[in-house]
Amino acid sequence: MSSVLLFLFEEFQKIPKGVLIDRPDELVETGFSMNETIWHAIHEAGAGVFFTRRTLKHLAEKGSEGTILFSSIPHVLTYPDIVYRGNNVRILIAKLSGVEKEGEFYVVVIERTSSQAIIIITSFIAKEKYLKNFEILWRTAAS
Repeated sequence: MSSVLLFLFEEFQKIPKGVLIDRPDELVETGFSMNETIWHAIHEAGAGVFFTRRTLKHLAEKGSEGTILFSSIPHVLTYPDIVYRGNNVRILIAKLSGVEKEGEFYVVVIERTSSQAIIIITSFIAKEKYLKNFEILWRTAAS
């Protein structure tokens, strides 16, 4: 994770929810890489992974849960358990959260842009029953 990304996330945590930020659509490079399986599942070839300033602030506004979600994103993108189709441009990448929270997944929502960039839209914790409504594009044998 780049130091610029971490600094910006921490700065956005200081801004109250609902307060507008400048340049909200500007891309912020993450330095995150995605599992090769995800690239194949979404039919995309090695595009860069970004936040927009707006989507990064959205995650920062979630407080301590946002910090946990933010720090889990690289692991979810590298070691996913299931990849779902959200709609034509959105993909949900899910990682089982652990034994203590059985049936809960860390989910990272990404979107492909026309410029071949991958934008992280949000991250959240979801129950398995929420995810069953989406089409599975890929999953591990253990899922």
